[in-house]
Amino acid sequence: MKKWKLKLSSLFIVLALVFTLGNTVQAATLDDLPLHLLETPTELSQLISSFSKLEYSMTMDEAGTVEEHTIEYEFLGVEEVNNVQADRGRIIPRGEMEEAAMNFWMADGEIVKLEMGGQEIPAEMAGMFANEMLDFVFLPFSFFNQADMDELEDENVRNIEIYTETIGDLELEVYEIELTNIDDFDSGFLRMAEYEGMLLLIGYDYYENGNEYNFTVNNIELR
Repeated sequence: MKKWKLKLSSLFIVLALVFTLGNTVQAATLDDLPLHLLETPTELSQLISSFSKLEYSMTMDEAGTVEEHTIEYEFLGVEEVNNVQADRGRIIPRGEMEEAAMNFWMADGEIVKLEMGGQEIPAEMAGMFANEMLDFVFLPFSFFNQADMDELEDENVRNIEIYTETIGDLELEVYEIELTNIDDFDSGFLRMAEYEGMLLLIGYDYYENGNEYNFTVNNIELR
């Protein structure tokens, strides 16, 4: 029995070494971050131009009240609407708001056709309905943009690590930053990934007075 225990212990040590070597973590400094490449979509046109698919989850825990949401976006190609070539896309909020799934057609920065909950919305009301949904869809990016990354100083950074992570079919180089005293927040972790000349926001955890805010990208495909 002792021999088996020794063999199992040796196996676990070998596996631990393999996994450690396969996911090498590097230390970095604030000067190593290509923050000028950062893309955080807060408008539908930015989402369309950059992503074929984007799926993310967000959790807000405020005073013990927890809200969890998952958003799925997919670009569906180009279609003609009223003699205009329009980008077609779909946004599905999973969970309680799933019935408000939105299909949209956009041309020249304007929504030219909109379906919500399986029903077509009249053109004169499309903008109002779409904006209501989009404010919610872009909430984690707008929330992040409240913190001005250009004003980030060394004293706000406890640690920076660089490692690789696979999200969807993409293998990404990830910068994980441990933060302290950033704007109104006590501490947090920020995760960004560099890919093809862009720095993508892929996750964060912020903590403030016992409240917690989490954002995680679960799947991503770039156009």
